[in-house]
Amino acid sequence: MKNDEQRDLLDTHQAAELLGVEASTIHKYVREEKLKPVHHFRSRVHHRNQFYKEDVLALKTASIKPGLTTGEVSKALNIHPTTVAKYIREGKLQATKHYYNGRNLFFISEEEINRFKNEETDPLKSFFTNDKRFLLYQSFIHPSTGEFGRILSIDGKDFIFKTDRERELSRIEVEKEGFQPVYEGSTRPYIKKKGYVRFQFIQPSSLNDNVYRIIDRFYKEVGAANIKIDQSSSTFIGIEVKPCTLPLTYEENVHRLYQHELDILRKGLTAGDIVVEESGIKIIPDLEPLTLFMPAEIKNNLRIEAANQQMTMEEWVLKKIYPFLEEK
Repeated sequence: MKNDEQRDLLDTHQAAELLGVEASTIHKYVREEKLKPVHHFRSRVHHRNQFYKEDVLALKTASIKPGLTTGEVSKALNIHPTTVAKYIREGKLQATKHYYNGRNLFFISEEEINRFKNEETDPLKSFFTNDKRFLLYQSFIHPSTGEFGRILSIDGKDFIFKTDRERELSRIEVEKEGFQPVYEGSTRPYIKKKGYVRFQFIQPSSLNDNVYRIIDRFYKEVGAANIKIDQSSSTFIGIEVKPCTLPLTYEENVHRLYQHELDILRKGLTAGDIVVEESGIKIIPDLEPLTLFMPAEIKNNLRIEAANQQMTMEEWVLKKIYPFLEEK
């Protein structure tokens, strides 16, 4: 090992070049005590710092982000950050903890994200292609011929598409022939209101069935980020939707044109409630608040335990309660 006199020294500009930053950033690192100067020379005209090269290299290594944060992963996978944390706890996503920018954070590699996209088979979240461009049951029409079709199953990058002319096409064929989406899906961000409303519909036999039209409406008004579709059954379609309002036009309100759609929604409802108001059809989860008072010490211990498992206190308590209720 080199002694102090033999160790390589860098001035401020050399350190900045090695780190790929401006000299002013090096001064900032010194003020923040991220980089400690070995020598400090000061004159009437200027002052100059010198640093051990190995310290600068160590800072460079520490500054490299070791992967994607849970927030970045939630955007990449189109899921909520709490769901990312849940997948990490369950081992579905492999993450490592690193000290970065003054905090201990979980990081997931790009390779792990790609593996998860290719291998994850959760039926509630596999209703879009890997690139998020196409959605299960999404409707399309050919601009020249008027031929209508829907995506009826998705497998990673590819999908099976059927038309009202009894043709079955692959993704490549759909894109090559020039089919266009009937509507633009909503880009509405994740709805932070608690809970989901659950529906179960019989799998339609017709591409123009009203069940498919309701799914179209969910995509248009609510957005894929706020929907889950369960494909585990060949007989039923299970759908979970975040609390929302499906808007109604003046004509729909006056002539009650929504009644048939409302009947289908109510018939398929398995958890939650539906209320019709002038603004639209409100989809409401059946959640109620529960106020619980406990000693501060117990609450603090609960908070620590939930944090250790990357959960909110509410998630942690519900996780403990559900098995007990299922035994009753």
